[in-house]
Amino acid sequence: MMLFVNPGPSLELACTAAAFGAEVHVVFVGDGVFALLGDQPLLAEADFEQVVVERQSLDERGLSAADLAYPATIGDRADIAALIGPALHTIHHPPVASGGLALCLDYLVDGAAILLLEDGVFGAMANGPVAGRLAAAARRHHVYVLAPDADKRGLPRSSLVTGVEAIDYPAFVRLAARHPTVLAWP
Repeated sequence: MMLFVNPGPSLELACTAAAFGAEVHVVFVGDGVFALLGDQPLLAEADFEQVVVERQSLDERGLSAADLAYPATIGDRADIAALIGPALHTIHHPPVASGGLALCLDYLVDGAAILLLEDGVFGAMANGPVAGRLAAAARRHHVYVLAPDADKRGLPRSSLVTGVEAIDYPAFVRLAARHPTVLAWP
């Protein structure tokens, strides 16, 4: 199964995978729901296994299923978390540039883990905008930063949220192999 959340630029990849017979599920949450309002030729032609839109995201933006230009299942946050399952959630962008980390924290289930890499490592800073939520998540889930990326950005271990563990590349590979789904948040 392939799972895409708020696919944006990777929508073409999701459509191509579906065209070649892959089981593709696409989920729209947060501001991602706006992608379903306009004409989406790629979506109209795609043969996705499932397209799910989060009810809370629609409600928060004053939208309803009738506003969507593409047929989708409307699901609650718990439904979407169950679909995502015990994934490895990867965060590549800092929290100020992307809401990926904040969104990810809403969809963690037992067995899930978070890996902050590339510029996403800034999300693990103890004085960051989601530090409190990340610390709470680290008490229930494994939360990691990719050490070489933190080092390259001059981020000392002492500046990380309590409970966040720095790992190297081999540990990253083992971590990815242990999770049935690896989900990159936008």
